[in-house]
Amino acid sequence: MQRQEICGERLQVIPTTQTTYNATPGQIGRDWAFALTAAAIGLAVSILLWLHVPGVNGPAHWRWWYRDPAVGFLFWFTLATLPILFCVLMPVTNSRDTLRAVVVITVAGAMLRAVVVLYLQPALGLGEIDQLVRSESATSYYYDGVRLIDHADARRAAGESVRHWLGLYDEFHPQTSVHTATKPAGGVIYWMAWRSAVGDEHAPLVGALTLMALTSLTPLGVWRIAMRLGVSTQSSILAAALMALSPGFLLTTPSFDAAYPLFTCSLILTWLSAVEHKRLIAICMSALILFIGTLMSLHLLCIGIAVIAAPFVAGRLSAKQIAKRSLAFAPIVVALTIGLYATMALTFGYAPIAVIKSCFINQAEWARQSPQWFTPGASLFNLSDGALGIGWPVAVAFVAAMFSKRCGHGSRQIAWIAAGTVVLAAGAHMLPAEVARVWVFITPLVVIPAAVFINQLADRPRALVLLASVLTTVATCGTLKFILGSAPAVR
Repeated sequence: MQRQEICGERLQVIPTTQTTYNATPGQIGRDWAFALTAAAIGLAVSILLWLHVPGVNGPAHWRWWYRDPAVGFLFWFTLATLPILFCVLMPVTNSRDTLRAVVVITVAGAMLRAVVVLYLQPALGLGEIDQLVRSESATSYYYDGVRLIDHADARRAAGESVRHWLGLYDEFHPQTSVHTATKPAGGVIYWMAWRSAVGDEHAPLVGALTLMALTSLTPLGVWRIAMRLGVSTQSSILAAALMALSPGFLLTTPSFDAAYPLFTCSLILTWLSAVEHKRLIAICMSALILFIGTLMSLHLLCIGIAVIAAPFVAGRLSAKQIAKRSLAFAPIVVALTIGLYATMALTFGYAPIAVIKSCFINQAEWARQSPQWFTPGASLFNLSDGALGIGWPVAVAFVAAMFSKRCGHGSRQIAWIAAGTVVLAAGAHMLPAEVARVWVFITPLVVIPAAVFINQLADRPRALVLLASVLTTVATCGTLKFILGSAPAVR
């Protein structure tokens, strides 16, 4: 039997008993050494999580809530991982096999997210979603949106001229809660749009399910990015699978954090299309995605490094051509984004500059009240929390990919770009805590080089790493809560 792997336009035929490279006994020994190390780390972390050991659930300045896993959760969650494992362990021979595998991974990933949501609090079922969305602390966007609309109505009742509640957002922003206080108006707009469309009773559930459906497409986006960056078909499928199995991506459902990786994928793909093919529609779409992303959260700007670098990594054009087109198109994207903000300001009275200033002021106040979150030591320990959100075996593979010549120059570039994005996010102190949750937008850049590295291993070591990754995901999702609703939990 033979395993076939598609690398770009070239089809390579590879015996199933061999790795992608002609592995020597020494190389197979190193493969086993890595696999056993990654598996041991994954097993150790899983056991400590099952035992609710303090410190494994996050650094000292921010620890996630432990919970006791339900038997039903373990059964259905583990069952949903099996199609993903099947897709990554079975070889692909043609484009139809590839598409089938990616679709199965995407659907299975959606099932995993549904299981996570349904078992947030089994006694409440979907009612837990309603409570999470309306919560002042768990999400706060819906809560603050309702307060802002009530504030605008009160001003109108007092005889003041209020064009739209968005026109009051900058003045009301300092009074908002938790997550809203350091974010522009995007989250509030999303929930209030659903409230206007379907009413207050149904808006939280309908909006959350819509958000879940959209974000479930993220593994598909990761696969597409990997292919566009020149990663082989088998490794691209594995990258999609690792994204679907990412604990941080799963446990942030149904918050906006789970939607941010889709923003990463969308902006990279549209910019690649704009630069490589000089498509006007791609330039306009890049501006629209940038507008929506910055309206949701300013920390998404950290992904700019990866966006600009993507055409250079793909290598379909010369560096000179890429630089010339990037310098020509980037100002257009920025101008169109500013134009969208100007249109929003003229239509609704929204003041983007004032809101951005308010975000930074609130962030500075947050730093004053919680100085332990902003120390160099806290930034260092946040890396362990990031590994928890990605999955420890995958995080270990990512670090290995940064230095492995077997992964190829392009994959190492992606790994170092992801590392640079992490350093930028940590150094700017934009994301000082809850790292396993808020660094999810970087996960697509992490799983791609990790997948390339894992796929270079001999078959059995590769299978061991994948099993360890699944075990760690089951343990993490079964014992931790990243969004605290009504269920009792301890840190």
